[in-house]
Amino acid sequence: MESSPLAPWRDLSLVWFILWLFIFTLIPGAAFYFAVLGMRRFNRWIRLPLLHAQVWALRIQHGTARVADNIAEIPIRMHSNAARVRVTKSAEADHAAKEARGFSLKDLAQLIAVITPLIKQAQAWMKEQEKK
Repeated sequence: MESSPLAPWRDLSLVWFILWLFIFTLIPGAAFYFAVLGMRRFNRWIRLPLLHAQVWALRIQHGTARVADNIAEIPIRMHSNAARVRVTKSAEADHAAKEARGFSLKDLAQLIAVITPLIKQAQAWMKEQEKK
C-alpha cells in the first residue's frame, strides 16, 4: 500500500463524493417514481369520466348531424321539386308546339323512311301466302 499522507483524505473524499452523488440521484429518482405512480393512478381514475364525456360528445354530434340534415333537406327538396316542374313544363311546351305546327316535312320524311321497308316486307309476305 501507499504510504502517502494524503491517502486517507483521498479515500474520505471518494466516500464523501459517492455519498453526495447517491443523495442527488436518490431524491430526483424518488420524486420521478412517485410522479409516475401518481400519473398511473390518475389515468386509472380519469378513464371512466372521459369515457362518459366521449359518449355524450358522440350523442351531441349525431343529434347535430341529424338536425342539420333535416334543416338542409327542406331547401334541397324545394329546389329539386322546382327543377322537376321546370323540366316537365318545358317538355309539355315542346310537345304542345309540335302538335300546334303539325308534321313538318322532315318528320314526314322520317316516317316514310321507317314505313317503306315495312310495307315492302308485308307485300312480300302476302305474295308468299298467295302462292301457297
